[in-house]
Amino acid sequence: MFKKENIIKELEKGEKSGFVKNFNRNSFIKEMDLKHSQKKSAKLESKS
Repeated sequence: MFKKENIIKELEKGEKSGFVKNFNRNSFIKEMDLKHSQKKSAKLESKS
């Protein structure tokens, strides 16, 4: 959970900077969670 909190803080900094327009933090976090879970399950499958 600690890593996720740090990521959210950094995303907030980026949002405030105005560098990226039309950024949806919640969608981004869900996408990262999905990618991470897919990598994790692939590693588990390869060990079998």
